[in-house]
Amino acid sequence: MIPNRFYEQILLKTIPHSVLNFRGFHLCLPYEMARQIKKMGKKVNFLGMFDTDSYTGLPYSVNPEASPMWQHMTHIYHRFQQVLFLGGLFLTDPVTTARYKFKSLKRRQADAKWEREYDKIAEGLDAMPEFLNDVKRATYHALHEYELKTYDGDVDVYMAKKKTYYMEDFKYYGWKRYITGNLRIHHIPGDHSHIFHPPNNKIFADSVQKRLFESFSKK
Repeated sequence: MIPNRFYEQILLKTIPHSVLNFRGFHLCLPYEMARQIKKMGKKVNFLGMFDTDSYTGLPYSVNPEASPMWQHMTHIYHRFQQVLFLGGLFLTDPVTTARYKFKSLKRRQADAKWEREYDKIAEGLDAMPEFLNDVKRATYHALHEYELKTYDGDVDVYMAKKKTYYMEDFKYYGWKRYITGNLRIHHIPGDHSHIFHPPNNKIFADSVQKRLFESFSKK
């Protein structure tokens, strides 16, 4: 991914001889940067994924080379499981679930509105640099075409204890098939939107700090 290579060059120029640590809330950037850095022969001390699964298009159990019919049937199956999971959330905690889904819907609407407004602004401003539109198009293209590859190292996955959306693999978030080293799972109180909120944030920070100390002590 081109944006990753840009950041990698900056990192290597700034701290060329240091051991690097990566963590992130979105899978593409930190995961791919760490993978590329290791390919260069550099030391990645810590890679932490914060309540992020490895879903990039197909359900985890689907072989990308499987027939279109099999892929379609698997999608239908997991869509059905998703409906059942959502129904269970509404039965056990209807108020919180409704509030969370409403916020999620508003966020999607805001994102869609931003996209429309951005396009209008970009078309209406003569001073808007064309390269910004090129960057936007390249970023969306890279995200759409991105495929996860095996990571030759250890990964720490921090999971919210309270699940507010369905995924096929609640145990490993789909990471197990990509990680050749140790896959460590850490459970953080709260749901996806509140693991950084008090008092969960302190528990989260302490857990990450503990792993950083442990990883440096093994150098």
